[in-house]
Amino acid sequence: MKRSFAHIYIKADFPMPSNALYIANHSSWWDGLLLFELEQRGYIPNLFVMVDEQGIKKFPIFQWIGAYSVNQQNPKHIIESIRYTKSLLQDGKNICIFPQGKEWHLEQRPLYFQQGAAMIAKQMKGISVVPITFYYTFRNERKAEVWIEIGKTIQYEDKWSREQMTQYFEEVVTEQLNALKKDVVQNDYTSFIKV
Repeated sequence: MKRSFAHIYIKADFPMPSNALYIANHSSWWDGLLLFELEQRGYIPNLFVMVDEQGIKKFPIFQWIGAYSVNQQNPKHIIESIRYTKSLLQDGKNICIFPQGKEWHLEQRPLYFQQGAAMIAKQMKGISVVPITFYYTFRNERKAEVWIEIGKTIQYEDKWSREQMTQYFEEVVTEQLNALKKDVVQNDYTSFIKV
């Protein structure tokens, strides 16, 4: 990480919930590795991360750090991956998924969330859902910086439809990502820890 980034900053609502579903925006293959780095340094709880199957095939390191795959082209495999996610949550584990389903440009709006996170939340009634946002930037150093925010548990209603829940999760993550961008642009480090 030190060879790749000038600085890593994290802002989080400590302590973070355990046995939770973390949902994150996805603009770089670094996202999963950064979660592992934060976990190793004790900033976040241990996470299992759902990664696209092609990503795991291309970068086997993801398997070594607790990632598991989903093949989005195969409906049967999607169901199996969601079932596996639920089993991990039932065992008290923490999961992070990227509801965008693939890497999108950091400035892409809307974020285009798919319904997997909502499906899991509806089936695992009352599970804590926590937003994570990543913002990558180049500023006054040769290497990039990354700013990471882990927000408060999202308040949602189990009775909402998957579509309503998906839309709400997307709105919360978008709002947090836009606020994070504002902090970066304004050089507002006040709530951040330098990792």
